[in-house]
Amino acid sequence: MIRRLAYQILWLAALALVGCQTQPTEVQSANVPLVDGRFLISAQINGQPAKLALDTGSSVPLLYDAAAKRLGLKITAPDPRIKPAPGRVILGWTEPCEIEIFGRYQRGDFNILNSQNGTMHDIDGLVAWPSFRDLVLIFDAQKNSAQVAESPPDGLDAWVKLSLLKDYPILAMQVTTQDGQTGKICVDTGDFTGIHLPPEQWRAWRAAHPNAPVTLAAGYLPGTGLHIGEICWADEITLGPLHFTDVPVEEATVTHTSSGGEGYFGTLGLYALSRMNLVVDGKNALVYAQPVESRAKPFIHNQVGAVFLPADLNGGPNIGHVLANGPAAQAGIRDGDVLLQVNGNDAQLHFGSGAVGDKFTGQRPGTKLDLTLQRDGQEFHAIVTLRDLIGPGVGPSHP
Repeated sequence: MIRRLAYQILWLAALALVGCQTQPTEVQSANVPLVDGRFLISAQINGQPAKLALDTGSSVPLLYDAAAKRLGLKITAPDPRIKPAPGRVILGWTEPCEIEIFGRYQRGDFNILNSQNGTMHDIDGLVAWPSFRDLVLIFDAQKNSAQVAESPPDGLDAWVKLSLLKDYPILAMQVTTQDGQTGKICVDTGDFTGIHLPPEQWRAWRAAHPNAPVTLAAGYLPGTGLHIGEICWADEITLGPLHFTDVPVEEATVTHTSSGGEGYFGTLGLYALSRMNLVVDGKNALVYAQPVESRAKPFIHNQVGAVFLPADLNGGPNIGHVLANGPAAQAGIRDGDVLLQVNGNDAQLHFGSGAVGDKFTGQRPGTKLDLTLQRDGQEFHAIVTLRDLIGPGVGPSHP
């Protein structure tokens, strides 16, 4: 779903304060291909082609400002005096326009996302959950695909059956735990990771699994800002009535918890969907889920065990945050070291470049990186040998 950097950049999953009103026509059945971790949709905006991604974790449709300008849409900036609540953002919006998706015509506006710090320069924007809430969506874990269908498939009697919170602004289903607690699980197709747990549940899970395979990840969300945290690997985990095997787990950000609202149990990203078939019946406000027991696919992750990022989006030195006993730590790198170069190439991180991230993730175990760093004003080199830190078959970590 994202262009991967030395840190992972997550998509917008916040509730924006300005929305889009639509009056849709009927929809045609269609397949939604998964390309580079994103469900891509070929759309038309005022008769012009646009490449959009299906993001069930967004409550409003979004266009990058560059795409809006290309399409000739007038943009209204938000009122700078309005201060958003934690985990939410204030966005500008376009003039009303006609949007065609799968033969379905809608009239409405888009919210605007600044592309200066974004990573999605190869797409124009996002299609949000409200445009699909009355449709049937089929997520096939085996095929890694989604389908818009006229009706649910046959053979769902043995699947877990849940209530769809149809009027909720993002895709969410109501669940009840074994001890009778009722809450909601959100589904975010704009997030390529696995399961996000609320902070209290994350701390409890982490305490119960101190040796779980772990790496570091960092990212940016408009409602959260820059953040750094662990991603662990769970051999098994239960979320309400849903049981998963072989899935990455991490702490939910304030953006996730704000979007989830009261009774938030967690969020499922794309990798979690690869471990569970899901049928969302918007017509009847139902969700059907079926766990997948087949071997999990590899999970693209940070194989260095360190992230290097500036203090904020305005730039600055790329300061290191290092995982204990990870490859970077074993090469002598410490917290606070500043990354200057990777294999002789400048390591100035800009959202959208992917230059360093491509070397930190998705590499063959045993690959060596020559990092040039600075500590206390002195430059030095560290040779880091990459290895898989989380994923199917990776052994426990040893803090």
